[in-house]
Amino acid sequence: MEIHATYVVRQLNKIVNNYWRGPWISYNSTPKQVKDLWWNEFKRKFSWDESEENEVRRIFKKKTGDHIQNVMTKAKRSQMKPDFITGDDWTKIKRIWESEKNKKRNEQTKKNRASSSSEGSATYARGSINIREHRKRMANELQTELTYTATFGRTFQKKNKTWIGDRAKSIKVCKVILWTLWKLE
Repeated sequence: MEIHATYVVRQLNKIVNNYWRGPWISYNSTPKQVKDLWWNEFKRKFSWDESEENEVRRIFKKKTGDHIQNVMTKAKRSQMKPDFITGDDWTKIKRIWESEKNKKRNEQTKKNRASSSSEGSATYARGSINIREHRKRMANELQTELTYTATFGRTFQKKNKTWIGDRAKSIKVCKVILWTLWKLE
């Protein structure tokens, strides 16, 4: 039975939400015992070959961190408490956001993001669905097997067909890099 990546990520997000008990604003600010609890719950739901453990754990950390970041960004912008965060924790989270240390870090992050350098990574433009899932959906929609170039174009271009950045544009023309990316598939 094939399990879709989007299903796995949704289940991971549910685990995090169900066991969220604290004023955490990032994966790194979450206590180790809570991260271990999330990981153990995830392992109860899913299984994989033991040789894949380190890679699954790495992806788990990345996806968990992404989820927390998305939750915090949405909550901060809307100033609305997510249902799974207690009132007391919400008050503490808002205090953290208002702290001078946090404001300085956010300002530096904003500056880093604003610098348009072609040296950085290519920015993915298609939300939470991974590139492999986009490729499957596009193939279904178009009733044909897609080239790697076409899939890359759709996932790293804006809807108006302009490239997200210089890096994505330059990768498009470099078939060696594309082959390396897809070899991981």
